[in-house]
Amino acid sequence: MQLTFFTSSRLLFITLYFLITTTAVAQTNMRVLIFAATEDTYIGKGNTKSVELLETELKRIEEVSNGIIQPQVIKFTGVKCNLNQLQKAIADLKSWDISNDIILFYFMGHGFMDDNLDAPNLLFYNTKGPVNAEIVSNNNMNLVKIHEQLKALGARFTISVGEACNTHIEKSKDAQLVDTMNIMNTMPFGINAENRLEELFLLPEGDVMLQSSLRGQYSFVSDLHGGIFTQAFIRAIHYLSASPNPALWNELVTKTKQIAVTLCKNAQLTEKQFPKSKVQIGNVKEADNIEPDWRSKEFLEQISDEFKQSKLLKKAMKNMVKGKMPSEKVYVLLKRSDIAEKNIKYQPFSHYLMLAKIGEDIEFDIGEVYLHYNVARSLFNNKPHPKLSLVDVKVIDKIEKLAKRKRNKNDVAGEIHAAGSLYNWLFARQDSLNATLINMKKLKEGEIQDLYDFIATIDGKILEEEEKITRINEEMDS
Repeated sequence: MQLTFFTSSRLLFITLYFLITTTAVAQTNMRVLIFAATEDTYIGKGNTKSVELLETELKRIEEVSNGIIQPQVIKFTGVKCNLNQLQKAIADLKSWDISNDIILFYFMGHGFMDDNLDAPNLLFYNTKGPVNAEIVSNNNMNLVKIHEQLKALGARFTISVGEACNTHIEKSKDAQLVDTMNIMNTMPFGINAENRLEELFLLPEGDVMLQSSLRGQYSFVSDLHGGIFTQAFIRAIHYLSASPNPALWNELVTKTKQIAVTLCKNAQLTEKQFPKSKVQIGNVKEADNIEPDWRSKEFLEQISDEFKQSKLLKKAMKNMVKGKMPSEKVYVLLKRSDIAEKNIKYQPFSHYLMLAKIGEDIEFDIGEVYLHYNVARSLFNNKPHPKLSLVDVKVIDKIEKLAKRKRNKNDVAGEIHAAGSLYNWLFARQDSLNATLINMKKLKEGEIQDLYDFIATIDGKILEEEEKITRINEEMDS
């Protein structure tokens, strides 16, 4: 988010008291400080949307964690987004025992490049038009310095986020408002979402600092959808929440970067934006009173027997075709070696089709989904079905009967009816995923090239500076 120099304007200070209540031992307070320039002429609307997205996500975290994570949000928006309020908020936190708490500082506003630090200087000010050097000087603080002050409070886990430009303040370019593709559709959450959030917020000890752009880059924001970084960060949390694997912060920031780069490409921006992170997580505390992981041997043994019975897999297939997708739990159970071995022997088509469809819907590894569809289609091999068991033949007959009824056009049955046959539908799913894989390959190649281009630009700037220094030295010697 870029600012420009104009004439001075008046800064209003409004006092806001920071009141935070204590909670039960079983709960963990997440002390959230949101600073957003929501009344800024250039970026106010986009920042307002970003605040809305962040608040919605924090409520979701509380709900999905069953109240174990308790976000306590204090917003400093509009004229309240100023350095005076930041220092008051930090001072108020000192009066509480926050040794087991999480601190989340989240800034959304203008920023500019620091002479000595890679992180941007954050401007706690809403520009209404031109601002002068005095306003800039009196109302900025570097993200690193803020992060250090927050770390010194002694919370178990400190997270600092700065969504702001990191360019030269002398640039005359105004803040850029871009309409990026809205990708805030949430992931479908399985039974493991609570565990994933606990792994992200309850177990780590240490600190994380995130900035939305590298040194020399803008940070883009959309009036309609909010900041590119905020969109990417929240989407990354959704992605990890739906994963069967443990959630790690390094993976979260990597996913955030990938999504941010994709958003920039979708918006066809000429300038690049690459978020940067610093993750310092040391000891991981033992979880207190946390239920056993649903992927654990003990939990699965209690329920796995029923999934070994073919009639229940047939029922799951029927529900899938009707548009009632089974949970992610079914996907993981089907991948268990003992269950998979039995299914592959007695009902291989149903087994691989179920894996493919659920995996696609909850956005697991696309290559694995493509493989499962490929196996299912190879087994089907149109009629007759020499590779299918009697169980699978009955399942296929049932699917085709459901498809003939057309059902809802959004159901799998409706898709099969539109395709003309189950075989055609399988072929179309495989073909579509193959095209997606090809596009992903091209996208990754483009991202790599973008990084090379960015490095080349930086190298060029370094060379220019070295030439300037050489000329200055030569003039001094002459």
